[in-house]
Amino acid sequence: MSAEDQARLQTAATATITGVEKSLLWPLQKRSFECSAACFGKHSESTSLQNCIQSCQQKPQVASQLVQGEVADFQSRIQRAMQACQDRAQDVMKDTGNESKARGEMEGCASGVVTDHIKMLKQVDARIRASLKSNKLV
Repeated sequence: MSAEDQARLQTAATATITGVEKSLLWPLQKRSFECSAACFGKHSESTSLQNCIQSCQQKPQVASQLVQGEVADFQSRIQRAMQACQDRAQDVMKDTGNESKARGEMEGCASGVVTDHIKMLKQVDARIRASLKSNKLV
């Protein structure tokens, strides 16, 4: 993958995740901190205080795990697609013996993978948002 393609993908993925964080995860985290702080006024025993704080932190932890799972799935898809590109380039090299042609195959395929996966980020964003809502986390 060219440096330019890598930068395009990184920029798009970062923008997607940052959007989810700012609009959903940060407000959830803020409510969690406020809830945890309120526990100190409600409980006088260490055990009940700790249980209260853990309860407050549960939703952000689950939400973070859901987001991390989607990101890991996305990265896995990219890796599999890039492996397919590598396989195609190796086939071209075996069939033609032309390294330049094989490199061109790899670069063209990789650029297509990046473009396709940037387009998929809207679906990833929608799945994250739907998953957070269906699990009543936001």
